[in-house]
Amino acid sequence: MTPSIAARARFPIRRPSTRGRLRVLAIALAAAGGVAPAHAESGGATKLSVATYNVQFVTPDLPLLRHVLREWPGHKPNVTARAEAIATRLACFDIVALQETINEQRRREMFERLEAAGRRCGKSSRLPSGRMFAFVEGPDAPDGAGWLPLVGDELALASRLPVIATDGHVYAHAAEEDALAAKGVLHARLANGVAGPIDVFVTHLQAGAEHSAVRRRQIEELAAFVRRKVNGRTHPVLVLGDFNVRGSLVDRQDPGSDYRFLVQSLNAALAPSRVRDAWLVTNADDPDTASGTKPRVLPDGTLRPHEQRIDYLFVAGRDAVPAWTRVDFFPSDLVVDGAPLGHLSDHAALLAGIALDDGVAAPQVARFGR
Repeated sequence: MTPSIAARARFPIRRPSTRGRLRVLAIALAAAGGVAPAHAESGGATKLSVATYNVQFVTPDLPLLRHVLREWPGHKPNVTARAEAIATRLACFDIVALQETINEQRRREMFERLEAAGRRCGKSSRLPSGRMFAFVEGPDAPDGAGWLPLVGDELALASRLPVIATDGHVYAHAAEEDALAAKGVLHARLANGVAGPIDVFVTHLQAGAEHSAVRRRQIEELAAFVRRKVNGRTHPVLVLGDFNVRGSLVDRQDPGSDYRFLVQSLNAALAPSRVRDAWLVTNADDPDTASGTKPRVLPDGTLRPHEQRIDYLFVAGRDAVPAWTRVDFFPSDLVVDGAPLGHLSDHAALLAGIALDDGVAAPQVARFGR
């Protein structure tokens, strides 16, 4: 299945009006009927484990420049060992959303290791093929006139649940180096037996505090795309990824912040459902300590003034309840070209459990935390 992606450029980088493609790998799209649900718990509830992680494989696989690009300044080494280590850490999750997966070779290595390591988690296959995961990647860099963006497949999704539909959208707005990649949103509808579908939206928004205007235009595009796909239905929806939107206390309390704009936009797109920030729901007693998904220690050894939380899992739908969340920077003892790797990426992974149960009331929390 190769759903189309349309992108039109207006500000500040003009992108061509073109068509792109998404790819679903290693599966035949399965109809929802007869699909086994996620693992059941007492009382008929099911529990899904979810991960989102910016893996920082941003340089493409170019054979003549491979060694230069793998040691790109300010980036983690672009090497197989890091890709396989990342996938091993994530292999037991049910839904894995990845950002910055531009390098095709590294992306394939992560997919292969997820499949292999996923068989050692004590979980049965839920796919008609007998495989552990269905993989989706995209959006592609649009075809046609113009030279930006240069590279696609910036997002990827691995799912233990069958994928029954996919789509995607390349954001029309981008600034500076972000314009080089086809940043956008990747959508997969997952089957969960008689419990009905789960819509998953993976995204990566414009970086840089100085680019709030561009980021807000991308948020508007994201919300419009989500609205079209969900169309007022109230089944479970997950919107997750690297939003490059700060979510500290001051941001949650500021009516004019990007965080408030993001939440309000998603709420409007998903009405009558409302989104719940999984981290705030499950860490209501202390929503800020240890919440950062970027390292607190800066390269010069100084500390950020507060945690920087920019990776999120938003949950909507009457039957979906965040059960737990944590962040993990995945420390590693890998050594690459004589230098210790440290953390596996420049972000922390945001890890979560989602309870799915008909009739479960969502926890009541303050709209923007405290």
